Amino acid sequence: MLGVIPPLIAELGYPGYDAPIWTALMAPQGTPAPVLAKLRTAAAEILKDKDMIDKMNAIGMDPGDADSAALSKRIASDIVRWGQVAKAANIFPE
Repeated sequence: MLGVIPPLIAELGYPGYDAPIWTALMAPQGTPAPVLAKLRTAAAEILKDKDMIDKMNAIGMDPGDADSAALSKRIASDIVRWGQVAKAANIFPE
């Protein structure tokens, strides 16, 4: 039904639920450092553009930043976190 806002997950009895969705620009392993630097610079400029920020915010996205070290840390953290969830739920790769 249009216009109906579903309940929050916490309101359904799951307090502390946190499963954010994020996106990232990736390059293949072995991409030359100068190419990576150029991509990071371009991405950082795009993520600072007011029109881009407004468009992203309008659809509920946070533009974030182009920090590759922060992204690497996030990926490593998510691998550990969701690996624990999968193990607890008895989910294994095939």
